[in-house]
Amino acid sequence: MRVSSIALTSLLALTACTSVSPGVRESNANRLAFPVFMIPRDVTAEQFRLKTFERVYEKGGVASVYIEGSGNPYVTPTQEDTDPTPKNPVGLQMASYDPAPNVIWMARPCQYRMNMVNAKKDDVCPVQYLTDAMFAPEVIAAYSSALDDLKSRYGFTGFHLVGYDSGGGLAALLASARNDVLTLRTAAGLLDTQTYARAHGLPEMTASMNPIDATPQLAKLPQHHYIAQFDDVVPNTVYHSYAQAINDERCIGYTFIQNVDHTYDWSENWAAFVKNPVTCMGPNPDDAEREARKAQYAPQIGPKK
Repeated sequence: MRVSSIALTSLLALTACTSVSPGVRESNANRLAFPVFMIPRDVTAEQFRLKTFERVYEKGGVASVYIEGSGNPYVTPTQEDTDPTPKNPVGLQMASYDPAPNVIWMARPCQYRMNMVNAKKDDVCPVQYLTDAMFAPEVIAAYSSALDDLKSRYGFTGFHLVGYDSGGGLAALLASARNDVLTLRTAAGLLDTQTYARAHGLPEMTASMNPIDATPQLAKLPQHHYIAQFDDVVPNTVYHSYAQAINDERCIGYTFIQNVDHTYDWSENWAAFVKNPVTCMGPNPDDAEREARKAQYAPQIGPKK
């Protein structure tokens, strides 16, 4: 079986994950979430089941929603991992440092032993949704459905989306197709699949949408992106390619973090970064124009139930 582009570099960066049992990986997540009063819940979203941790103190307000990275879908370049749950859930670490009253963290498909909705007992969760198809239309539709579930359950009026690694690209695509995303932040975000593939000399992720193609809908959304000095998994050229495609510099900013690589140590820095507001400079964006762009782009994310 051919190794996908994201799988190979995740393997290089996170090989230690495969030697840790599923129970230990889940315990690691619990140890991060429980002390900050984030409660586990399983969410059914389209054909996917997603693990979440949720802290909701203010129903009817806004929520900060964190989307995890892909973890480690492969044991070796030719062998899939039966459990791609990350040993080091960086996105969850970041969420645990967020002091906001409403904080939601979402895992990715197949992580934390979450199989497909109609899967049989012995079915293997399709790992392509963490690799070549990580930004497939049905994945974007599923996470949009999960956000709708949060709005229905807690009465949220809007979301601040935060994505780590490929979760950053997923957050960007979600923000481009919804009218209730207030801000977007990414950490080591995979925001351009073509630049990413070229940087590693790997095939393009043809089963996925490319977040950079959504920049017309994102140009006037307040957003900030964090890139690491020593990130050899999602190189800084990925962010700069995305930034060049944004046609309104008032609403986009970035922070270059020294002495940090792809996985270490985002959480320590995030405790300070999360306190910084994300805003546009100058007058407010033209909401009507942004809504028109979203209406044009939204049908591409696939049908919803």
